[in-house]
Amino acid sequence: MRAQAIHSCAVRFPDVAASVVHLLMDFLGDLNTAPALDVVFFVREIMETNPKLRPTILARLLDSFGTIRSSRVCTCALWIVGEYCASAADIASALEARAEGSLSQDTLTWP
Repeated sequence: MRAQAIHSCAVRFPDVAASVVHLLMDFLGDLNTAPALDVVFFVREIMETNPKLRPTILARLLDSFGTIRSSRVCTCALWIVGEYCASAADIASALEARAEGSLSQDTLTWP
């Protein structure tokens, strides 16, 4: 619920989006799927509406892949990477991060 409130504020006031998006991305690895899903949806919208923030958000998202625990969050994050990555190397690094640490049944939760 908190992520949704921040989301709506950041959409109304785009200048605050840069300051909150990186903080909210710490919750992508939350064991509770709902807040993590809210955050990844927020990231997706900010990526779409603020092109100048894309490089920094994308770099942070690529760094965060190893912490994502929800399959639904992972699906959306992979879509963001596929949509906004400029190079095949970035896509490969995201897939490697998923394969290395968290694609096992023990760490990735399925709905």
